[in-house]
Amino acid sequence: MKNRLYKAMNHHRLISDNIVSFYTKASEETRLEKGMGIFEFERIKILIQKYIPCQKATILDIGGGTGKYAAWLAAAGHQVHLIDPVLKHIGIARHRSSKLKNKFSVHLGEARQLDFPDHVADLIILHGPLYHLPNEYDRALAIKEAKRVLKYNGIILGFAISYTASTLVGLTNGLIHKRSFFRCVYKSLRQVFIIHLKICPGFWRKHFITDRNS
Repeated sequence: MKNRLYKAMNHHRLISDNIVSFYTKASEETRLEKGMGIFEFERIKILIQKYIPCQKATILDIGGGTGKYAAWLAAAGHQVHLIDPVLKHIGIARHRSSKLKNKFSVHLGEARQLDFPDHVADLIILHGPLYHLPNEYDRALAIKEAKRVLKYNGIILGFAISYTASTLVGLTNGLIHKRSFFRCVYKSLRQVFIIHLKICPGFWRKHFITDRNS
């Protein structure tokens, strides 16, 4: 309890204040229930299902948000542990877990320092760390930490944001016609780029965009 309280008091140190602010104001809970979010949710479930190594797997959902994927996996009989650095998400995820017969655990934390012993997970899902950590060293550290808690025959399933993502978003919602957004898109297509709200008005949050060689 003391350790959890310490983490809660210092949660702002886990990740960028900009990311915490965005997710505190935005509704990650409803994002996957409308528009392209519906397709994203279903497609990612297909990918996760493809790589689950056994029927009763131990799964770490790192950057698991409000627990939509964790709940789906727990309902399928897996032992799931959700880790997220946003207090708002933690509260929603715990409420979601409480409604399930096979509950998933919920932990305030982040990818670079996991509060789990070595070699415990059959599958590790990195939902946000590979694009919310713009520094290459931090992303490498997140992967190294995932490898530490992974079983020797386990699988790490990481999700990234393609360098074409901002273009696709701009084309579907009309933002591409805004001069500032077009400049941002043009730059992201030519090189590795970090999208930021101040640079690219109308886009959702600061994140690392992978180039075609990443």
